[in-house]
Amino acid sequence: MLPLRLNAHLKRDNKDDQLRVANIGDCGVMIIRNGEIYFRSEEQQHSFNFPYQLGTGSKDSPKDAQSFSLLVHEGDIVIAASDGLWDNIFDEEVLEITRSKFKSQNTADLDIQNLTDSLVKRAREIAEDSKFSSSPFQSRAVQEGLYYSGGKLDDVTVVVGIVGSEEDSPDRR
Repeated sequence: MLPLRLNAHLKRDNKDDQLRVANIGDCGVMIIRNGEIYFRSEEQQHSFNFPYQLGTGSKDSPKDAQSFSLLVHEGDIVIAASDGLWDNIFDEEVLEITRSKFKSQNTADLDIQNLTDSLVKRAREIAEDSKFSSSPFQSRAVQEGLYYSGGKLDDVTVVVGIVGSEEDSPDRR
C-alpha cells in the first residue's frame, strides 16, 4: 500500500483558486495562511489505530474518501503528509516549525525543502524516542484507556507547496 493516499488539484474558477483534495485514511493536509492554521483535514478511522485504507483485503474503497474544495490564496502553505507526521507532531508544533523557516514575512522567501526536511526530521526524532513525553498518537492512546509512551514509529512522507501564480512559478524565473 502507498503511505500517502492524498490527491490534490488546484483549479482556477472565475478568478477563485480552489484546491480540491481527496483523502482517505490517516494521511492529511494542512493549509497555513498568514502564519496561522487555516485548514486541517481529519483522520478517517474505523477505531483507534485502525484507519481507512485501500488495498487487498480492505473493504474501504475510493468512494469512502473525504473530498474538500477549498479556496486558497497566493502565499498559502500546503502541507500534505502521511500519518507518520500527524501521529508524532501536534499541529501547533507543525505551525511553529513552519514559522521558524520564514526568512521574512513573505512566503516566497520560504525554503520549502528546508521546511520539509525539518518536519520529517522532527517526526522521526519523536517516533524513535519511546520516552518522549507527548505525541498526538500517545494522547489518543491514553484517551482510549491504553498505556502508551512516546511517538509512533511509522512512515513519514511530507510534501510542502506554496500557492502562487503561474507568472511567479520557478519555471518562469
